[in-house]
Amino acid sequence: MKKLYDEISRRFPEICGDFGEGDEELPYMVMGYLASWIKRLPQEAFTPELVDRLVSFAKWCEEAPRGDDASNDLLTILCVGFYEHLFDSEITRSLLPRFIAREDFIAGPGYFRVWVGADNYDKALKHFETEL
Repeated sequence: MKKLYDEISRRFPEICGDFGEGDEELPYMVMGYLASWIKRLPQEAFTPELVDRLVSFAKWCEEAPRGDDASNDLLTILCVGFYEHLFDSEITRSLLPRFIAREDFIAGPGYFRVWVGADNYDKALKHFETEL
């Protein structure tokens, strides 16, 4: 999935130093680098410009043609390799309403509770309730 590697490199040159030899063929690892990077950022780094870049990237992934399986499906890679990691910290949990529609979030508690944990789901839910 070199196209994902190339797209992340283009949109987020700040993380290119994290990539290793051969990572261009490891889409979950590359997506994980993006998630790890934003989890390390302080609150003040989440400028409107950065958030817009993240949202634009997520839309690019969501609009990509679906792959044959989880190894080359950008939507799956985005959900597993990026969205699920946003539940780990309060700063990144606050971004979730920018990426996930409230209706989808509320409709999918079974999925989220299994993959991110009930505690992280409940903490994230508070950010969606403020969106009312």
